[in-house]
Amino acid sequence: KLVKCSLLTLAWFGLSTCLALFNKALFGQRKGGFPAPLLLTSVQFLMQYLIAAATLRFVLPRMRPRRPIPWGVYLRQVAPVGVVMGMDIGLSNLSLVYVTVSFYTLAKTSSILFLLAFAFWLRLEPVSLRLTAAALTLTLGEVLTVQGETQFNALGFFLVIAAAACSGLRWVLSQRVLHAKNGLEGTGLRRSHGMHNPPAMLRTMMPVMCGVVFVFSCFQEDWWDTVPGSPWLDDPSDLFVDGGITLLGALMAFCMSMAEFELLKETSAVTVMVIGTAKDVVTVACSILIFGDVFGWENFFGMCFVLAGIAAYNYHKV
Repeated sequence: KLVKCSLLTLAWFGLSTCLALFNKALFGQRKGGFPAPLLLTSVQFLMQYLIAAATLRFVLPRMRPRRPIPWGVYLRQVAPVGVVMGMDIGLSNLSLVYVTVSFYTLAKTSSILFLLAFAFWLRLEPVSLRLTAAALTLTLGEVLTVQGETQFNALGFFLVIAAAACSGLRWVLSQRVLHAKNGLEGTGLRRSHGMHNPPAMLRTMMPVMCGVVFVFSCFQEDWWDTVPGSPWLDDPSDLFVDGGITLLGALMAFCMSMAEFELLKETSAVTVMVIGTAKDVVTVACSILIFGDVFGWENFFGMCFVLAGIAAYNYHKV
């Protein structure tokens, strides 16, 4: 199990870092980014659904669910995960239009604060002095990160925090669904529904994620006006290039989600969040090197406090 978790961690590390940099290059304003990030995100979700369906049919047929999930159970247990996961990814991609990757990465670590809040609220975690200290340390780190940002954008910051809230909630909900074995009490889920394996879970949730983000895009982006007149569609052949770029992002996201969900199934939401902290440091370093993000002393100390808060929380769990 240790070897499996180590390989999953490495895969998640690499794919997540590459995807963050890829999305910044794709959506960032300074590089003439795609004019409708939410639309493109919903198309990637559709592609991931098709990839997951093909994986279950041709590559991993043994993982196909033996029976469908009843609609009542789907709406109560699975759809909420898809909604918050879709909003998490959609808002994250939209925020990259306005903020740097390094700022986004550090601000997004506030998701563990929301994870703690939801865990307290749902009585999954008892309130203690250690957890309160860890949360305060994380909060101080977030404040320093925001104060040290030389290219601060209020809208981008709000989008990141909203995405972090969705992220914290989806970790709690995802762990509950993934750990359903032979009828988790109160969920109505059974092992035969296939929600214990990542491909089936992704195939089941992607339609909800795609629908939620697409509707949000229709209200927010006016893509029917902005996309046709953009440099992304100067020529009919651009459709194939754009489709290839979108498919590449979808493949990376699918493989990352597979590794993420499998790691969550093998460990816990807290363990994954702790591992993700080290990944965030790597992402910040890569962003500074590739995009030239300004990273001052306040950002550095903010990152140190964030790491200290995560370490304190991990010590409490051990």
